[in-house]
Parts: sequence; structure tokens; C-alpha cells
Amino acid sequence: MHVKNSNRAKILKDMAAHLSKIDRPVILCGPLSKLQEQIKEHVSSIRYNAICGRNVLSAESDKTAVVKTIADHIAPGGRIALSENLFFLAQRLYKLFDLKQEKMDLFNRVVEAEEAIYQKSANQDLVWNEDDLQSLFLRGGFRPVTVERHTQKYHRHISKKDIDTWFAPGTDAQPTYSYYLSKTLESEEITSLHGIFLKSLSKKNVIWTSNQALVFVKAGDK
Repeated sequence: MHVKNSNRAKILKDMAAHLSKIDRPVILCGPLSKLQEQIKEHVSSIRYNAICGRNVLSAESDKTAVVKTIADHIAPGGRIALSENLFFLAQRLYKLFDLKQEKMDLFNRVVEAEEAIYQKSANQDLVWNEDDLQSLFLRGGFRPVTVERHTQKYHRHISKKDIDTWFAPGTDAQPTYSYYLSKTLESEEITSLHGIFLKSLSKKNVIWTSNQALVFVKAGDK
């Protein structure tokens, strides 16, 4: 089992501590770029009948290398199942309330600025889609590759902290909602918008939508 976060690794190890040695999973922690080396530290050669994961690829800059690591460790005929966030379909904040009624003069420009985050971004992680995922595994030599879109709608409580985080200044390395809006809106307009979000959404429950791509792959028999 592999996780990127050391706190999660500790929690998993604590949960598994009572299991017998043969049932206890090996927890590996660190960047996926180091996974090959970490596996070899435990066993020189191993292949798995099944590999599953959540958001394995979405935050990785070299997705092809990760797929190669998977290919190197999946057994012939093995199954792969991944769930990957589709950020280009992320919840649009302007849709959480009637912004058009609150700020008619800003509405169209906010919509344009927010849609540009996902449609015109240089960050490929924000624009990749199901076709990109399928192509990635096909290029890696896997067939067949099935990708399905799964949409979830759930109630989310919006706090003042959430809104303040969205409207924090941000940087190139850690962009925020406000940072993206600043490409087309003046600072005074963003400040006004921040106030409207606080008034309309703070301490409110909303219907939040998220989308994932479910990837199902079968390794070859050789």
C-alpha cells in the first residue's frame, strides 16, 4: 500500500498494527517517483494481481512514468482500477448562488474568468479529461482500457474560512480563486466580490458537485 502523506501512513500503520505479520500490509510513503526504489527495498521482484488507487495520476507531472511503474508491477492478466478527479469539471463557485442578481455588472466577467481556469490553463492537470486518461494507458501498452465518468452531488457547509481561503492573494506556485480572478478583475472588484460571497455563502449549506474518472484496465496475458 502506498500513500504520499506521512500522517496518513502513520494512521494506516497504527490501524494495521494488531494484524498478524502475514495479514499486515506494507505501507510505503513518499512521492510516486520513488516507488520503484521503495518496492525493491522490500522485495527484489514482485507483481500484483490487482492495483487500485485514488488520485494516483492527477497531481503527478510525469504521468507516463507512473503508468510504466504500474506496468512493471502488474501480473499478466492483472486488473487495475483507479479513480481520478476531473478538475475541468470542478464545482464552479459562481454557480453556488445567484451572483447575477447580486452583482450584475460583474457576473459575465466572473464567469469568463472562472471558466478560463479550466479551459485555458497552462496547467495540464486542470484541463485533462477521460480521453487523456485512456490514451495514457493505451500508450503504455494496456488493452482494453475503459474510462467512465462518475458524478457526485453532496451537501457541503461553506464556512467563512473557506471563502477567505478562496480569496487569499495566492501565487504562481499556489494559485487561489482570487489569484485567477486578478487576471481580468481589478483588486477593488475582487474585494467587493469577496464581500458578496461572505454575505451569500458564509455558514450556508450548498449542493456541491464533483466528478471522477473511473479507470478500468486489464493487463495482457504475457
